[in-house]
Amino acid sequence: YHIVHIVGSLIGHLDPPLVVIILREVTDLVRAQEELEAYRDHLEEIVDQRTEELSRANEVLQQEVEVRQRIQLECHELSCRFEKVVAEMPVMLDAFDEKGVIVSWNRECERVTGYGAEELVGNPRSLEMLYPDPAYRREILKTLESLPGNLGKWEFELTCKDGSKKTIVWSNVSSRAPIPGWYTWAIGVDVTERKRMEEALRRSEERMRAQYMGIPVPTYTWQERGGDFVLIEYNDAADSITNGLIRELIGVRASAFFRDEPGIIEEMRRCHDERATIQREMEFRFKKAGKTLWFDVKYAHIPPDIVIVHTADITERKKAEEELERYRKSLERLVDERTRKLQEVNERLLREIAERERTEETLEKRNRELAVLNEAYRVIATSTNTEEILERILVPIMEFCGAGMGALFLLDYESNDMALISSVGIDDEIARQVKRVSMDVGSIKQFMSRNDVFVAEEDMSHPDSGKYEHIKESLGIKKTMAFFISSHGRLAYMVMMGRREDDLVPPGIRSFVEIVGHQISLAVERLELLEALDRSKNELKNLAANLIGSIEEERRQIALSLHDETSQTLAAAKNDLELLKGHISGGGEESERLFQDVRDNLLKITESTRRISYSLHPAMLEDLGLIPAINWYAEKFARSKKLRVEIESVGFDREPPQHIALTLYRVAQEALSNVVRHADAERAVITITKGYPNIIMIIEDDGKGFAAKGGRIRGAGLGIIGMRERVEGMGGRFIIRSEPGKGTRIRVTIPLEVENNG
Repeated sequence: YHIVHIVGSLIGHLDPPLVVIILREVTDLVRAQEELEAYRDHLEEIVDQRTEELSRANEVLQQEVEVRQRIQLECHELSCRFEKVVAEMPVMLDAFDEKGVIVSWNRECERVTGYGAEELVGNPRSLEMLYPDPAYRREILKTLESLPGNLGKWEFELTCKDGSKKTIVWSNVSSRAPIPGWYTWAIGVDVTERKRMEEALRRSEERMRAQYMGIPVPTYTWQERGGDFVLIEYNDAADSITNGLIRELIGVRASAFFRDEPGIIEEMRRCHDERATIQREMEFRFKKAGKTLWFDVKYAHIPPDIVIVHTADITERKKAEEELERYRKSLERLVDERTRKLQEVNERLLREIAERERTEETLEKRNRELAVLNEAYRVIATSTNTEEILERILVPIMEFCGAGMGALFLLDYESNDMALISSVGIDDEIARQVKRVSMDVGSIKQFMSRNDVFVAEEDMSHPDSGKYEHIKESLGIKKTMAFFISSHGRLAYMVMMGRREDDLVPPGIRSFVEIVGHQISLAVERLELLEALDRSKNELKNLAANLIGSIEEERRQIALSLHDETSQTLAAAKNDLELLKGHISGGGEESERLFQDVRDNLLKITESTRRISYSLHPAMLEDLGLIPAINWYAEKFARSKKLRVEIESVGFDREPPQHIALTLYRVAQEALSNVVRHADAERAVITITKGYPNIIMIIEDDGKGFAAKGGRIRGAGLGIIGMRERVEGMGGRFIIRSEPGKGTRIRVTIPLEVENNG
């Protein structure tokens, strides 16, 4: 009876091959059990009915004892076989006594947990080992207390010997198949891997569903059922595009929904049957929503019976394509119109281009002319030598005229020939032949007789042959031309140029060269005038320097004469007067007074002669030097004129040359004299700085000043002019600055290494 119940409870947990084996074994056991029961019933009948026959039935009883022994042996064998079956069962089996101690622990339990039967069976800490968490263990004990009467399944997580966790599903079968000594027992299956796979499958399904629901394209899932397709799912985009109406269509059949669109059903069926992916564009009207949209539809087969339909809304794209098509047609019309207009514009543009090309040719020509003029003006501005200007401008003019050679000649009217100054494109041998050319040569005469700035060979009536033609042939020249530079109404220079082309000189070249020739002629005349002006200035400067030198020399001679002759004569007269005084006696007081007057006048004349002599030529300048001489003069001047004069000097470790010292002394002398006469000043300051390469003297006063601009004074007196002439004669600079009410400042700068022009 127990075995039958055990087997009955095990059948639902075992594989079919194992069940067959167990059933075969159980069938044998049941058959034996049934036979045993039948025999027992029969034996009891015999015992009840035939107790009185026991004595007679010893032999039969002996046989029955033997049978019983055989049956007990078979039961023992059956019990051993049961224990072996329990131990070898492919599922876990454990049993507990009333105290919650494990009394049975099969090999599958050992394999799953790692704990052997010898570690757990009979061990009061077995539950603590399997369920170390106290709270969880108490929950397990409550469950065990409800057994064996409580049938059901429990899922427990036990701790294995290696510390890992296993999830076991236990089935309590003790109430259906109680076993002596087992308070409760249960069959368990390790579902740890299955639970992990179920959890992974659940997460995967959640991800797939989230991805499915999040697809931005409306997507519908149809399942094939009996030749038709049923809508089983849709995503959020589909719900949005249908305004939620799709919710009412779950379970609808395609044959009913697409009754008016049989092509859609055919495409779904073809996708399902051929396992193919189909894509096309289609227009679909939502009847309930009342709107028509265009979709890019894609059918995809998902084995075994699912067809997923992606419907991307391309309505806006279709509208854009239609609009684009209308725009294209409009654009074609516009292009035709514009093409016609462009043809008109092109014709006008071609005319403008032709005009522009002509303008650009003119502009290029003007640019070339401007380049030549710029070069000419640049050369004229940077050079003061006439021949250098002409040599430097020869090449630009040749390039402009297209000449292959050129020669610059100076016209020498005294010798009646032309002297070669420079040449371009002419070899040395030819240059030696034309180094001097007579003006009587016919060609030269014809060039010069035209009296024009520019003359070309075609302008002459009878060009020379002979040597002139030979030189042209030697240089490879076909035509010659010349332009002349005039000065003061007479031809001064001639530029002869040769061209290797035999054509006529273009009018533009002729007119431009005439302009350049006039400009160069003006520049040459200006340079000649400037040279003449410089010569006149130098002559005037030399004359002024010589004059100042002569004056200084004459003053020196007069001063020497006053000192050596007049002063000595006055001294002798004074001595004679003193001697005369000793011979005159008895003249009275009047005679004494007259004598004293004569003596005083004689002393005054002597002092005046000494002062005039020093003014004419300061001997102290030669004896003591510049700074002491100026100091002496300033002190004496200040005492007599009531003017405070301050003198500062820097760098006078050595005296400057005598002529420079004399010039500075005379300037200081004249300047202080002007201060007293015109400035009404109380104070004057003289600062003299000697350095290299200049010596600088600055004279300032705090007088009333006057109007002066640029260091020059309109209507200046002879004193200022004389100071300027002295300084500039030494190669120096004289600058005077003054403003009304702000005093006057004179700055004198003289180079120390200048040669005295006097």
